[in-house]
Amino acid sequence: YNYKQRIRAYNKILSAPDYQTILKSTLVWGTWDDHDYGYNNVGAKFSGKDDSKKAFAHFFQLEPEDPIFKRHGIYHERILQKENLRVRFLFLDLRYFQKKNSLLGEKQWEWLEKKMADRSFDVTFIASSLNVLGRKSIFTYFLEGWHRFSSEQERLFELVKGSRQHVVFLSGDRHHSDR
Repeated sequence: YNYKQRIRAYNKILSAPDYQTILKSTLVWGTWDDHDYGYNNVGAKFSGKDDSKKAFAHFFQLEPEDPIFKRHGIYHERILQKENLRVRFLFLDLRYFQKKNSLLGEKQWEWLEKKMADRSFDVTFIASSLNVLGRKSIFTYFLEGWHRFSSEQERLFELVKGSRQHVVFLSGDRHHSDR
C-alpha cells in the first residue's frame, strides 16, 4: 500500500457504523504489525515508514502534541487512572527499527528501560505486535516472534523481572494456538 491507499483503507474502517459505535464507548489504542506498517515481515528497510506513521496517526486521531510525533517510530505510553488504581500501557514498535538482530533499536530500548524504572503503577501492560512468550516449535519455525530475537527476548524478560512490577504482555500476530 502507498500512503493514499492506506488512508483510504483506514477511512473505510473509521466510517464503519460498528466501529463508530466502538469509538463512542471504548478507548481505542494500539500499535502496528507488519501489514499496518508496510508489507509482510518488513522492518527498518521499508522506505514508506514515515508515510505509514502519518497514516497511523490519522487512524488513531492523534493530536499534534502527541509524543509519537517527537520521535522515530510509534512506540508510546498511555495511562489510565481510576481512583487509586494506576494502569500503564506501553506500546512497542517492532517494525520501524527491526533489523536482522534487533527488534526495538537502542532509542526504544532506552525509552522502555526508563519507563520500567518508574514503579508508580499498579500494573503495566506491554503491547507487542509479535508474540513475546511463544516458544520455538515446528509450528513457529517460520513465524515471526520474539523467539527469533532470543537475546532481545531475554533482555526484555530481565528488564521486566528486574522492575519488580506486575506486567502483562499483550501480543499478536499468531497464526495458530498453543496450549
